Amino acid sequence: MGRHNRFLVLVLALLLPASVVAGYRATFDSFKDPETKPFSADARILVLCKNNDDFSYRKLVEDSVADSLQTQLSIAAIPSIAVFLPTREYTDEERAQIIKEKGITAVLTVIYTGGDTHTVQSTVATPIGSGMTVATTRERYRGMTHEFSLELIDSSTARKLWISQAVARCGRYGDRDTVVRNLAASLAEEWKAQALAGVRSKPH
Repeated sequence: MGRHNRFLVLVLALLLPASVVAGYRATFDSFKDPETKPFSADARILVLCKNNDDFSYRKLVEDSVADSLQTQLSIAAIPSIAVFLPTREYTDEERAQIIKEKGITAVLTVIYTGGDTHTVQSTVATPIGSGMTVATTRERYRGMTHEFSLELIDSSTARKLWISQAVARCGRYGDRDTVVRNLAASLAEEWKAQALAGVRSKPH
């Protein structure tokens, strides 16, 4: 590959969503309540990662998902860590009051439910003479898989608008940051497919 072509590949890699660059899109098994209406651009979504035992992971998930919803769907999404400070304790009443004051339309909860590494293998045929071959399986590389449970809840009625089980992956050289970026980038696409965004009326 010439230097010019390598440069073009690098530019495209920088411009494409993380899920495309990594070669993996998150998959979703979703259900939307039939009465749920699409969000408009003036909706405000609070993104809440409920894995509170890992502060850095919570921040990574909330920031990535909020950024994806804003850049891809033009929906104002707010990481909960910017609203409910991790250094403070809040009662349910205090949380409800803050959500009302911030004009939050709905709360998107994300829970990391498990994960593992996955191995990608290839089979190689090795000649052993007399036209015979022996097939051997070799490990090509290892990737990472994370599973998530997501719920979208109306802030005024506490009604579930949308639920989903998601699986996000990354390939060779990927880490948990890549997995989460794949989830976030694919989530916006899933919301488009589920008609959760795109018109001028809030869900009710």
